[in-house]
Amino acid sequence: MKSLRYDRNEFIFNFCVVLAEEEDFSTYKSVVQKLADLMHGLEEQNGFLSRDHSKSGEGKVYSLCETLMEDLNNYCECMIPIGNAYPFSPLRVYPNSRC
Repeated sequence: MKSLRYDRNEFIFNFCVVLAEEEDFSTYKSVVQKLADLMHGLEEQNGFLSRDHSKSGEGKVYSLCETLMEDLNNYCECMIPIGNAYPFSPLRVYPNSRC
């Protein structure tokens, strides 16, 4: 994301989704896209990613990712209220017959 507010005029971020070898990635494609859109929007609006200078294993970004992972693994869907900062739809995953 390019902007003059960043030290190098650009902010680049990555998220990694690790799946078991037997998992079909196409099931998770919409989750990855929604997560990317959500993070992009939150960063544009208030620097959600770039302003979180927490230690590893702490902070808002870590907490959000942890909740996301737990909910998707346990319930195959996730809805995380982040206040009125960004309108979002639930992240849902329906792998084969797990859910």
